Amino acid sequence: MTDFVDTFGASLAAVVSAAQQVASQSAAARGLSATALIAAQGAIAGARRDLDASAAVVAGQIALRSRPEAGHAGLAQREGFRTPEALVQHTTGSTAREAMALVRVGGMIRDSTANETGAPTHPVAEP
Repeated sequence: MTDFVDTFGASLAAVVSAAQQVASQSAAARGLSATALIAAQGAIAGARRDLDASAAVVAGQIALRSRPEAGHAGLAQREGFRTPEALVQHTTGSTAREAMALVRVGGMIRDSTANETGAPTHPVAEP
């Protein structure tokens, strides 16, 4: 699991760095051909879809670790939020509706994956 966490963290940092570089070098886009611009737009859209799916998975785990039966020991409440949706909204800068959708989709992904693999659907103990 540590390998996945390390790889995920490093990969995410690389994506953020690349996106920041493109945004700060917008003048360089003027030199791209039409084909390169279209290819870049497609690649960015694909990356965005993948990032959105990852955000849903993470939101689903936040919701799982914030279940009502955990009370004040749940992740959202420990972080000062009443609900996992409020925590997700705060951390993503999204609207309440978008946060609710991320949590809902993340829960569906989590439950689907657990059903396929037989993995437990209860939270992993916090370190």
